[in-house]
Amino acid sequence: MKYLAKLQNNLEYKIEEKKGDFFINGEKIEFDWKSFGGSKSLIQNNKSYNIDLISFDSNTKEIQLCVNQHVYSVKISDQYDLLLKSMNLNYNTTQKIKSLKAPMPGLILKVHIKEGQEVQKGDSLLVLEAMKMENIIKAPADLTIKQIHAKSKEAVEKDQTLIEFA
Repeated sequence: MKYLAKLQNNLEYKIEEKKGDFFINGEKIEFDWKSFGGSKSLIQNNKSYNIDLISFDSNTKEIQLCVNQHVYSVKISDQYDLLLKSMNLNYNTTQKIKSLKAPMPGLILKVHIKEGQEVQKGDSLLVLEAMKMENIIKAPADLTIKQIHAKSKEAVEKDQTLIEFA
């Protein structure tokens, strides 16, 4: 099996298992592995590492580990993820959202955000009045506001860019 482990500091490690032997970035690694309840102990090159699993998200394949009292975030890609990525069919990534456009012509009543602000998916960005109805336009994902083109009391046309994201 082949894996790619990407740590929070963007270091990448290619991990491969062949006939019971493990290789990291092509180098064979010798280690001992012991389980103690929910904890694991790994000994490699006369160094001991106590490892606890804090969390695992099966959708994103992200793991949080506590190693010798330091927390690390690791994203794991298996051989199937790597194959899909090589074919530009990486289903785990979403297309980066660059801007938000007006879904219909109308009048901007209120802008709730500021440039540089980080917003979460579902946060209210602005209120657009169209056909005598107030429509709250919400963030489609977790994003950072780069530039706001919409202003309160301003008329906008359908597909006009209202907000750009970083």
